[in-house]
Amino acid sequence: MDDKIKELLRAGKFAVVGVANTLVDLGLFTLLAQVLGWNRYLSNVISYSAGILNSYIWNRSWTFQSRERFFSPALVKFLTVNLSMLALSTAILYLGSGVLGLPQLLVKLGATGVTMVGGFLCNRLWVFPHGEKAAPVVSSVSAVLPAEAGRVWQVVTGVEDYGWRGDLSRTEIRGEAQFVEYTREGFPTTFTVTVKEPCRRWEFDLENGNLTGHWTGVFTPRGEETQVEFTEQVTVKKAWMRPFVKSYLKKQQARFIADLRKALEG
Repeated sequence: MDDKIKELLRAGKFAVVGVANTLVDLGLFTLLAQVLGWNRYLSNVISYSAGILNSYIWNRSWTFQSRERFFSPALVKFLTVNLSMLALSTAILYLGSGVLGLPQLLVKLGATGVTMVGGFLCNRLWVFPHGEKAAPVVSSVSAVLPAEAGRVWQVVTGVEDYGWRGDLSRTEIRGEAQFVEYTREGFPTTFTVTVKEPCRRWEFDLENGNLTGHWTGVFTPRGEETQVEFTEQVTVKKAWMRPFVKSYLKKQQARFIADLRKALEG
């Protein structure tokens, strides 16, 4: 299943659980504060806590399908997030109803909306960052370049001659099968060559502080031109980066092809 569809389904599940949490929270708050006349702040703490329990049970087992035990570091993170959201909810209730004199149910609804958004972001990116094992993100680009295969191969694999690359500040050779590229900002990525078939195929593993992956380059002669197809497959180390990695790879690949074409035409 496509990653975007998976993320949409996960967001949908989170929304369903969020609605259930809201109903539990608002329902219990209404019973305690409106019907029984309990103190609004005590009622808010009790109703919000009931929503927390409901949220952890369903998000852990259904939304994110966490493989961690019920009592695990994820539970501590979850409680930390939700206690923070509880403090925020109570502060909004105090300012809106206690200070500004607005209807407490209206203020409670507003506080619920704010904490739902905050809770989603924290749970998705911090509490349950992995859930089901995420599939690698794959991006490919192909182009027909105005040079023979030997020339294209020489430019692409000539790691020491990086001047044509607009995104690099320097490179470092660490042996016959390993090299490091540094971005303009000095961020390093290490490459380990796994396949090298001159003028036909070049492959390497790659790793930096944000991701690991594999790159494959296929070179097909077309007379005085060369068709290339570059495929990059990566797994991000930080969950919050996953929604952005596909567009990042596409942008980087387009820039690489543009720089390569310019170098060949120069």
